[in-house]
Amino acid sequence: MKNGVKWNDLKQSINSISDTEKTEIEATAKIMASIIKRRKELKISQRDLEKLSGIKQSAIARIEKQNNSPSIETLIKLMEPLGLTLTVTATDNTHSKLM
Repeated sequence: MKNGVKWNDLKQSINSISDTEKTEIEATAKIMASIIKRRKELKISQRDLEKLSGIKQSAIARIEKQNNSPSIETLIKLMEPLGLTLTVTATDNTHSKLM
């Protein structure tokens, strides 16, 4: 593959990620998908969200592309102008990890 990642290299890198890291990546992806979806529903550009949130447009773009892992503070700053909140819920598998 030119200018790309070879399938075997990608497969190996995915397999090297721990289950905890995979869970964290999936959770972040879900949050960002919700933010992007809501921003687009409201027809708010990244530039507009910059004005509303105080987070620079370039940072918003990096976060939306998942090139950057945002802090909770940053997520809240992005979510508030979009009318979104962050909710924490318990999972069923917590007890089994403690055993």
